[in-house]
Order: sequence, then C-alpha cells, then structure tokens
Amino acid sequence: MKYQITNKSILNVTYKFYEKEFGKFHKNYKYNFSDYLNTIIYYLRFHVAFNRITDFCKISSTSCFNFYKKMIEKNIFEKVYNYFITRKYKNVDDIKFLCMVDSTMIDNECGKNVGYFYYNKKKKGSKLSVIINEYKIPLSFALSKASTSDIILFEKNINKPIVNLKNRIILGDKGYISNALKNKLKTENNINLITPYRKNQKTILNDKEKKLMKKRHIIENYFASLKKKFKSIRLRYTKKDANFLSIIYLSAILMLF
Repeated sequence: MKYQITNKSILNVTYKFYEKEFGKFHKNYKYNFSDYLNTIIYYLRFHVAFNRITDFCKISSTSCFNFYKKMIEKNIFEKVYNYFITRKYKNVDDIKFLCMVDSTMIDNECGKNVGYFYYNKKKKGSKLSVIINEYKIPLSFALSKASTSDIILFEKNINKPIVNLKNRIILGDKGYISNALKNKLKTENNINLITPYRKNQKTILNDKEKKLMKKRHIIENYFASLKKKFKSIRLRYTKKDANFLSIIYLSAILMLF
C-alpha cells in the first residue's frame, strides 16, 4: 500500500475507541486492525471506489466498507480527534491565543444536503467552516450547504468548539462583517471578532489589528493543504453530512502528526 499510518499514537487511540464501542477486534479476522484503518486512509487520500479497493489493497471491498461504516456510525474519528486536542490543551484552556475562522467550498458529486455556489448558480456543493488557531490546529468544524452564509455557519461553529474559546481574538474576512455578531460574541464569551471593513464604512482597522490580519494566511494554507492531500475532501462523494464530517476529522488527525 502506498500510504500507511506510521504514528503509533493514532493506531492505539483509534483502537481504544473502537474497542470501547465494539469490543476487542476479532482474532479470527484475516487482517489486523491497522490493515483496515490503513485501507480507509488510502481511500481518503486517493478516493479509490470501494468496489475497486482490492486492486490496490489486500482487503476485500465488502469487508473494508463494513469496517468504514461501523467507524463513521459511532463517530470514532471525531472522538479520536477530540481526544488529541483536549489532551494537548488540557492545561492551557485559560491562555489567550489567536484564532481564525473561514470557510471553503467543496465540489459535490453525491452529497445530499448541498446548495448553489454564490459565484456559480448552476453548480451545487457544500461549505466547510473551520475555526483554527495560530498553530494550524482546528478547534471546530461545521458543514452546511454552499448557499449558507458565513455568519450563520460561524454561529453554528462557535457553539461546539473542542476547547473553550472565551477571551480569544478571532480573525475573519469580509464575510463575517456584522455588528450584531461582534456584540453577541463580546457580550456572551468576551470574544473579539476582528474583520476588515468595507470602503463605505467609517471605521478602519488600527495598526495592531492590521498586523494581526496578516496572519489569516494560516487558515487559507490549511484549506489548501487539506484539499491537496485528501482527494475525498476536494470532491465530495459521501451522501450524508455526518459521514463526510467523519472523514474530515480523520484527515485532521493525520495532519496533526
């Protein structure tokens, strides 16, 4: 196989959550747990159809698909990702660090919950919103139709972060310009949302805010890297949103190491 997990932490923690949900991996299986997981990662990276997986991997397509289905139904990959993040930040929850929010469009092939792109009304797809810190670590994911506004998706995203986002500075682009949103975040969580201003607005960014805004390339680079490394995310073939989010969490796990 061309792509395999080399980090033992990923294998051990994933198996720990698998065992918690399904019990020990059956000893009578022809292949071990790591073989199945590596096959799923091969699918994620190169998007080989499951009915052709045997052309590239040694596990049968039916057996591999059943394993994949079990993992996403129990949100194993999301639980593993949350485990790594909460463990990394368990003692720094009160430390202020810079965060960014942005969304990226995902082309659609088979997804159900999709909408039209704002720049192409003949094309449908999904929108992935991510809150990421300055160390290139995502703290929250949200998925919706491509037609959903950035502000609505951000409000959905801000309510389910893996770590506490109170007292943080979050950088956004012009899609997040909203006085109501800024006031709500400041009042409820003491979050300072910084966005550029439109030309017809009287307010302008101060020198400190302009310097911070230059760091927004971090989240842009993350999206570019995510789509470049994982073909199954660049073009959505998964029907259900929950299933697609599961493979996003798996890709995020792999990018942590």
